[in-house]
Amino acid sequence: MLPVELLRHIFSYISDPRCFDTVYYQPSKLQRYQFEYSSGRKELATKKALLLVSKAFYAIAQELVWSWISIFSKERLLRVDTILNGQENTAYCIRRIEVQLSFERLGYDNSAAVVQALARILAKCANLEVYISDISVASVDCQRTAAIIINKLKALPNLQRLDFAGHEGPSIGDYIELIPHLGKLQQLLTGRIAEMDIEDRQLPKLVRCDGPEYHGSEDEESRVAMSWPSLEFLQISSRPIYSCWRLFIRLSLPSLTHLSIQIVDFYSIRCKAFFEIYGHQLTHLYTNDIRTAESPFGYARILLLCPNLQHLTFSPRLKDDRHHEPWRHRNLQTLALRDTLPSSIPAQVLLADNISRSVADFNELIVQSRINGDLPCLETIRIEDVDNGASELERRYGASWDEICQRGGVRLEDGRGRRIPWELPDLPNQALDKIKKPGFVKRFLNSL
Repeated sequence: MLPVELLRHIFSYISDPRCFDTVYYQPSKLQRYQFEYSSGRKELATKKALLLVSKAFYAIAQELVWSWISIFSKERLLRVDTILNGQENTAYCIRRIEVQLSFERLGYDNSAAVVQALARILAKCANLEVYISDISVASVDCQRTAAIIINKLKALPNLQRLDFAGHEGPSIGDYIELIPHLGKLQQLLTGRIAEMDIEDRQLPKLVRCDGPEYHGSEDEESRVAMSWPSLEFLQISSRPIYSCWRLFIRLSLPSLTHLSIQIVDFYSIRCKAFFEIYGHQLTHLYTNDIRTAESPFGYARILLLCPNLQHLTFSPRLKDDRHHEPWRHRNLQTLALRDTLPSSIPAQVLLADNISRSVADFNELIVQSRINGDLPCLETIRIEDVDNGASELERRYGASWDEICQRGGVRLEDGRGRRIPWELPDLPNQALDKIKKPGFVKRFLNSL
């Protein structure tokens, strides 16, 4: 029997749930964490099977089983609360909690039994590293996180990722309280920040960083400088109250490199100020659209403010010349295209051909820029649509799209990172004949 310490080290390689790239795009119809949940549950059967091997295995495997807790009902929340009340050592094992709950209009407050139970669970999980909250309140678009939950989050110094994926989220005042306690936080999805009436003089002043400093006019000396030193990945909620920019343009974010935001809106003075302060730090930007009122227009402004960008995800308008700018950037290594292909393939062949031709022209433009030296670092174009229609179009027309990309030495991928089109590589004739024999695939799969 191997020593317990060695077994624990070996088991640590089984589905460590600590951190994911919180701003990496996933299809908008599904929550990002649900993809992670699906992948993590596939390994749960392995973890449970280890419980039955021996007593020594049980003690270690139990830590793995409890490392990732998913709560998708109030009944399960109360059950977890009950279990942890009698098993303090079990709470010590929990590294990740994801909560998806719905409340009635007046049911989400500090006194609600479910909220109290969630607060008790958080209070016991001293080693928690990931907390994902997808809470919705009936008929409410923007709900402030319960104060009791904010207080428990302040007591989690090891937290590395914090997602508010539903209608609920901390207010600006809550974030000002949280930031000094979450020095290890690397990834944040803001939620819909609920408070708009906080006065500018109550906000922190920006600590000078490498980029331009944001200068406010209110009582500079009376406000406290505030830094979030480890934050690398920031995702602004899809429908943020604009007061969130008021906070972020006054924080020092020295490690910020990844930003996800549905629309980059330069009509907003504060959004513009954010990119002027932190654009030079960004290496990855995920967005759907950009709005500008002055030259340079469109993505040309983004590329001007983000000279170190290596990855850009955006939604191209295939027939719109204003969106030719994104690939004229010397540092870009990957381009990811959102909402390029329809969710269902058109019934008329002519329409499908027109879509394919637009994609081909679009790729041709990118590849030509690569050949001309405007995109010397580009390695990959990714089409992130994953609907049935997109898959069918990629299968039917992918070879012609890929041929264009190959001329520029660029890899064409689908949303799952597979090369388009999905075909087996060329094989020697003998190997191909073997694969064609009846029962080969079944025997091969059974041997795995």
